[in-house]
Amino acid sequence: LKKALDAQSANSTDYRLIKNQAAGSNGDYTVDANGDVALTVQDKNHPDKTETVTIKDVASKSKLDKLNDRAVKYDLDPTGNPDKSKVTYEGPAYNNKQ
Repeated sequence: LKKALDAQSANSTDYRLIKNQAAGSNGDYTVDANGDVALTVQDKNHPDKTETVTIKDVASKSKLDKLNDRAVKYDLDPTGNPDKSKVTYEGPAYNNKQ
């Protein structure tokens, strides 16, 4: 029985997310230009075994910030929530030449 349990333990896997190993990453993962995040997982029981898990269609904070800056900004109501019935124009002055 001990032999069977030892064999089972030797063959079992326990994958866990590890720090990003890429040079200059400081261990952090980031979204690439295609919107993918490639995460590295390592088998705790077999440290030489790693796998890559990819999450697709992720928007990075910087991309969302860019989009937000180009989006319509609604006025806020007295409670601080967006009032979608009111918009204040924030761009350069526009002179209508009719």
